[in-house]
Amino acid sequence: MVTLVTGATGGIGKATCMALAAEGHSLFITGRIHERLQALQLDITQSYDVTVELYQCDVNKQDDIKDLFNTLNQSLRANKNQLAGLVHCAGELTESLLMMTNEQQVESSIHTNLHSAIYFTQQASRLMMRNKYGVITLLSSVVAEQGAAGQAIYGAAKAGVLGFVQSTAKELGPMGIRVNGVSPGFIDTELVQHYDETKRQKIQDATPLKRLGKVEDVAALIAYLHSDKASFIHGQNIGVDGGLVL
Repeated sequence: MVTLVTGATGGIGKATCMALAAEGHSLFITGRIHERLQALQLDITQSYDVTVELYQCDVNKQDDIKDLFNTLNQSLRANKNQLAGLVHCAGELTESLLMMTNEQQVESSIHTNLHSAIYFTQQASRLMMRNKYGVITLLSSVVAEQGAAGQAIYGAAKAGVLGFVQSTAKELGPMGIRVNGVSPGFIDTELVQHYDETKRQKIQDATPLKRLGKVEDVAALIAYLHSDKASFIHGQNIGVDGGLVL
């Protein structure tokens, strides 16, 4: 059984790959930079006895996505294997006041954060239907629920992901495919490395648990959702935010 992870070399993506590998998942990882994928592949296989295949892919390009799934399908058939899971971690944090946001920023954010989730889910579910089984986890954000000044386009795209999760859950559930959303709060990754200490402290103070999130916090939940222990969790959006949305 193979789990496909997009955005695998990002902070949450990498932690998710390691958490899934620790549970025995074979992985098919994808990202934009081949060298980072190779390094992650080596890290995983040195730590866990699982198979890891990689494929360089830009989630903004439909041709790349189609080629990826053709390659994945060929690999599954050659190894008499099945696609058991999709974790869509690929994303882009767009920060710009609405009045200052240009068309390119809008298009890039919507494509990266929403369109790619749709296309990957569409392609992955086709493979999962063969066996009447699959688990799909799509990453959204607390911004989709509570908003954030300067992140209007990002919030709109991530809110779209949540609507997509609920509709696809109703559509794919009868086929044995579980679909859930995960909404991280402020997670300390490279996407927010440009935040200064004052801004970080303000967010930490606003979080009831009084700390910033770690990538492992998100990865642990995703690994759980892709286990049999979560077999009746479906169509949900689960926050990993330390209570930030309260």
